[in-house]
Amino acid sequence: MKIKHAINDIQSMAHDGSKILKSLQNNYLPLIDIVVRESIQNSLDASLEGVKKTQVEFIINHFISENFAVFLEEVDQLLIERFPGRQRFIAIRDRNTHGLTGDYKSTDLKELNNSNFHKLVFSIGKNQTNDGAGGSWGYGKTSYFRLGAGIVIYYTRIQKGERFEERLIASIIEDPSKEDRLLLNNERGIAWWGEYAEDNGRIFPITDSQEIERILSVFGLK
Repeated sequence: MKIKHAINDIQSMAHDGSKILKSLQNNYLPLIDIVVRESIQNSLDASLEGVKKTQVEFIINHFISENFAVFLEEVDQLLIERFPGRQRFIAIRDRNTHGLTGDYKSTDLKELNNSNFHKLVFSIGKNQTNDGAGGSWGYGKTSYFRLGAGIVIYYTRIQKGERFEERLIASIIEDPSKEDRLLLNNERGIAWWGEYAEDNGRIFPITDSQEIERILSVFGLK
C-alpha cells in the first residue's frame, strides 16, 4: 500500500499525533477497557434498523510481522527490525451494522462530514449526528492507536444498491517527538496507507477484493 503523510489538506487532521493521543484523558480505566467500550459503542451506534441484535467480536491472535510489513510503504524495514517474527494483534468485528458507508472521493466538506468512512478514518472530534448515537467519531478512537505499534487497519464491507463493496485502509497516529517513532520524516506523526487517486494526490481505500484478501489473510481473517 502507498503511504500518505498528514499535511494541511482536506483529509488531514488538525493536530499532530502527540496532541491527539493526549486528548483521551482517562485516568480511571485501563486502556484495554476503553478500547472495548469504544468499540461496542461505535457498533451499537451503527446498528441496522429492525435487527434483533448487534454482534461485536474481539479476536486476539498472532501473525508474522514480515508478512504484514511488506504492505506498508516506508516503514516496512523498521517494523521488521523492531517487531520481528511472531507478533500479537487485536481484531474487532461487528455484524448487523451499516459499516463504513459514505463518499470518500468528494471534495465537498459538507458531503465528507456526512460520510461515516471519512469521519472515522480522517477526522478527530467530529460529533455523530445519528439519532441516539453517543459521543463522537473523535477522541475515543485514539485508544486504538495507543495499543502496540499504533497501526490501525480499517476494513468494511458495505452494501451499495444491489451490490457489495469492500474498503480497506490503514493508519497510524504517533508522537512525532519520540525517538522510537516509525514515521521518521513526518513532523505530525500521522499517516495513512491505501492507494492514490490519479488526479489530486489524495489517498483512497483499497477496494480490490483480491488485494484485500491478501492483506487480511496475514491475520487469518476473512
